[in-house]
Amino acid sequence: MVEPDSPAFRAARIFDAWFRRNERPTTAMSVSAELSFSELLLRWAADHGRNALPWHPRAGEPADPYRVWVSEIMLQQTQLSTMLPYYHRFVARFPSVRDLALAQESEVLAAWSGLGYYARARNLLAASRAIERGGCMPRSASEWEALPGVGASTAAAIASVTRCERAAVLDGNVRRVFARQVCATEPWGSAALARRLQVEAQARLPLEARQMPAYTQAIMDLGATVCLPRRPACSRCPVAGSCLAFAREQTDRFPVPADKRARPTRQAWWLLMQHEGQWAFLRRPPQGLWGGLLTLPELASAPPRSLEARRSGHPDLQSVGEIVHDFTHFTLKAAVFRAQPQSQQDVQTLMSDSLADDPSAMVWITPERALQEGLPAPLRRLVVSLGRDE
Repeated sequence: MVEPDSPAFRAARIFDAWFRRNERPTTAMSVSAELSFSELLLRWAADHGRNALPWHPRAGEPADPYRVWVSEIMLQQTQLSTMLPYYHRFVARFPSVRDLALAQESEVLAAWSGLGYYARARNLLAASRAIERGGCMPRSASEWEALPGVGASTAAAIASVTRCERAAVLDGNVRRVFARQVCATEPWGSAALARRLQVEAQARLPLEARQMPAYTQAIMDLGATVCLPRRPACSRCPVAGSCLAFAREQTDRFPVPADKRARPTRQAWWLLMQHEGQWAFLRRPPQGLWGGLLTLPELASAPPRSLEARRSGHPDLQSVGEIVHDFTHFTLKAAVFRAQPQSQQDVQTLMSDSLADDPSAMVWITPERALQEGLPAPLRRLVVSLGRDE
């Protein structure tokens, strides 16, 4: 029997305390020396993954590259729950790559309206036309990456799911998983971090190519549902045993955040002209912010006060509120002013204060018709709100 005051007893107490601090979850998702990272992940995903997404093939059927591609493009910068209704409407409207390639840009933007980041829709259209010219869908990650709007991670996701290619997906959620696995000290968004995590991700791929579709979905699911930015559910993580950040109780420190810069604010003044149930919209140029979408004319400066406007013969303007919308690099604050011109001269007077390069691009349509067109998300909310009040 070991004496309570003996060196052996004290050593056992020290070891027991150390073990309790460093023990791993003891569920079926714990690390086993006999199972690899990918095997643990695949076992977990069989029961806990998102295994019934609409672009997933039925048992025994191959994945549809077109639907997988559309889903991956839509999931760029957009959460799954937000994206799903848009996905269903989009593939119902354009059920094949040929249908998409034959569509007009305005039709594609209208189907995309409200999802944001409209360059994705224009790139989808351009890529579909390139695919039609080539005569077949891409067969590898490198071929996918050659298309507009398809980066390395998106290409890897599509090729691994549709062709079982051993290509490592590295979307934002997956990068967070691997940054915590290795306690990567490189700042988020840096080229150094991207290079390091690419190596880590590639090293953990399953050896059998046939497992790639399930593995790719599993690692994306893990990042989206368990390894969360805040309060990760480490007790439910199948690979917590190999995670350095978990072992060191430092999951809140990784990934290392990028240097944050103050987001500038851009002030704008929008003109809402209404006449006999129709509103005036401008079609924006194909390139640039909200390219190809309908927007309201933008005034060069804050409009004159009502009394000053009447004295100068300027049609009266009524403030109807302000729109605030965050972009990646700036915040837009747009004050909206309503006018009800009674003549073409009134329209010309109002438009003389606008920034429109081509006033001939203005169209008069009902708000109901506008909602069927491609509208930026903040303007769509405004149209719905004002239409409800009228």
